[in-house]
Amino acid sequence: MRRWAGRAARARPAGFSLLELLLAAALGVLTTAALAQLFVSNARATALQTGQARLQESARLALHFLADSARSAGYFGCGPANLADGLGGTWRGDPLHDLTMPVAGADDAGHADEARSWGLGNRELKPGSDIVLLRRIEGLGHDLAQPYHAAGDLVLASSFAPEPGQLTVLSACGQLGVLGIETIARPSGRVTLAGSVDIDALAPAGFAYGDSAGPAATVLATVVSEVYFVARGRFVNNRGDPTWSLWRKAGRADEVVSGIDDLQVLYGIDPTPNDADLAPRRYVTGDGIGAGIVRAVYFRVTASSVDAVGEEDRPLAQTVSQTVALRNPRVPI
Repeated sequence: MRRWAGRAARARPAGFSLLELLLAAALGVLTTAALAQLFVSNARATALQTGQARLQESARLALHFLADSARSAGYFGCGPANLADGLGGTWRGDPLHDLTMPVAGADDAGHADEARSWGLGNRELKPGSDIVLLRRIEGLGHDLAQPYHAAGDLVLASSFAPEPGQLTVLSACGQLGVLGIETIARPSGRVTLAGSVDIDALAPAGFAYGDSAGPAATVLATVVSEVYFVARGRFVNNRGDPTWSLWRKAGRADEVVSGIDDLQVLYGIDPTPNDADLAPRRYVTGDGIGAGIVRAVYFRVTASSVDAVGEEDRPLAQTVSQTVALRNPRVPI
């Protein structure tokens, strides 16, 4: 019995030694640290990929907006050749309304006075960035229900609701009439011209818009002047830092693409528009357009990931560019 009791006592487990406990704890710490490092690395890789995708999408969207507006710039209907100015030239020289400038811009426009002169209010513009204006008429315009002349009524065949003070034109094949609208009656579509409109200048004696004996395909349309610029965005990034965005002003200013840090624009000028060569001869900044005919516009956009995701804990950045040929390179008025 004593022999079996001794064997039973020796067979009972003696537990872990202190050395074994320390070794197990060290292995646990190393395993936890490795898992934590793997988690952090995966999180950084995911954030980096998300940031890269975001900046690429921002750059693509910014160029899409700019190129789409540039392709339509200068479209004022059925090839107007003569100007019938019913407003006495009050719109001339104003970059927001001057019809003779379908494309305009300002270089290095990050100043408060530039924001005011372009009707951008108190927006904080990005220093060193450019402003570009691209002008056209809205859509295809609204057809006349009957010919319009100085002694007649201006009646539309469809509904039309321009914003108060918006510049409006009668676009015919061979004539572009500049006018202002006071009201449009419903449902007849009868237009009441603003008191400032000179009817004799808008519709000279013997001339009728939409008359079968004169210019056909006359439409009434509003003038759209889209101003693109880079200004302070509405949000902050993951570090609490303010961000920059691409804005578009067409009546009101809207933030169209976030994460745009810079916009640079050059204009392809054709100094000899009457020859057979329609390619631009040189590229200038917005301040150098002058009386030149703009054939193409070069856009360079710097986009960012907005959030700090890079190895240096800063937002990623990428610069892309595109040159857009104008479909309507000039307004012959």
